[in-house]
Amino acid sequence: MPISPPYAANIIADIRRQIAAGELKSGDQLPSLPALREHYGCSLGSVRNALDRLKASGELTSHQGIGYFVP
Repeated sequence: MPISPPYAANIIADIRRQIAAGELKSGDQLPSLPALREHYGCSLGSVRNALDRLKASGELTSHQGIGYFVP
């Protein structure tokens, strides 16, 4: 599902929607960064930016070398 600019904002909105809809639940791990890049059709930097912003707001957590999780 390629998205249009601004990529990070659209990724954030989509992940928030998935959490609100129950598609992503507490404890779920998000797909890998390369998989998300492929899914959204954007750069790895845009994916990292979006996930880091969600982490900063407390909507995601991360474990180095493992991935991002819904808290």
